[in-house]
Amino acid sequence: QQGTFYNIWYNKWSGGERSSKFTREKAKTRCNVKLDAGETKGDKISNTYFCLYFARGCCPFGYECNYWHRIPTDSDPVDTTIDSFGRDKFDEYREDMGGIGSFNRENRTLYVGHVTICPDMEDIVRKHFGEWGEIEKIKILKDKGVAFVSYTNSLNAEFAKEAMSNQSLDNNEVLNVRWATDDPNPKAKAEFKRKAEAMAAQAIIKSLPAEFTLSNNDYINKRPRLNDDNNQNPLVLEGGQNSDDLEASVYYEDQQYAGHQPNMETIKTNSSSNSSYKNKSIVSDETLENLKILSQGFSSANYNKIKETTTEALTGLAEYESDDDNDDHESEEEHG
Repeated sequence: QQGTFYNIWYNKWSGGERSSKFTREKAKTRCNVKLDAGETKGDKISNTYFCLYFARGCCPFGYECNYWHRIPTDSDPVDTTIDSFGRDKFDEYREDMGGIGSFNRENRTLYVGHVTICPDMEDIVRKHFGEWGEIEKIKILKDKGVAFVSYTNSLNAEFAKEAMSNQSLDNNEVLNVRWATDDPNPKAKAEFKRKAEAMAAQAIIKSLPAEFTLSNNDYINKRPRLNDDNNQNPLVLEGGQNSDDLEASVYYEDQQYAGHQPNMETIKTNSSSNSSYKNKSIVSDETLENLKILSQGFSSANYNKIKETTTEALTGLAEYESDDDNDDHESEEEHG
């Protein structure tokens, strides 16, 4: 208990001397990764989290636990709305920078207070905190007994905060582990922004297909070689036309179509399809030719017959005298 009354909204004890050494009590258990880590039922569950009691060294279930009993790795998924133990994060940090944390900013740095001041202070901090993940950097304030430990992964920082809370190092002190505030140094802010952009770009690259992320040479090397003499080319056509000739013919057809010119290859294809259709016909080619000749002969005979009939009709009509001539002849006889 660190305070005089409990605030249910911020999930913490408030009031009294917050940093008093008499209000802090050393943890009774501590996680030993070499002895406590192992396979559990949680390894067979797809959507699970790390065991909070394992991080504190007091999980009573052992193999029967439904959560992971191991240290977070880079391959573990990171969710900004919950921590590594499945607890919901808040909009803002607590006033004392304790608790679960905020989902508005990724924090990978821990504030470690009440560290005993000694010459090898950094080595001691690295030895104890390096057990929970890869450390990026450590900053020591020797005159204040404070250390800032930055991890490369936020999951390791969350795990280390629970594992080292109220623990001691080599001098039997009681540590005060909290989240670190933003570094006011402009260089640190620029470095944090650069790393955040790099992580976002890396996440986008991982979500893209492989052909979009490969370099030019890698993509060419991974393409199947079509002209390999040792391997049979699956894209060779029946007429001995390989893929290069096929591409050339397709390009030629496109040019012919663009210029509104007849495509000779299409005509050949149509003629070959017609010939194949004729070969599949029930009537033979010879019979078809004979029928064609007979039909032509019948048409010419009908034409000749019609022509003769028309000529005879015109000839008979020419033998009769005109009605006008007869009228003229009769009028002459009357006057004579």
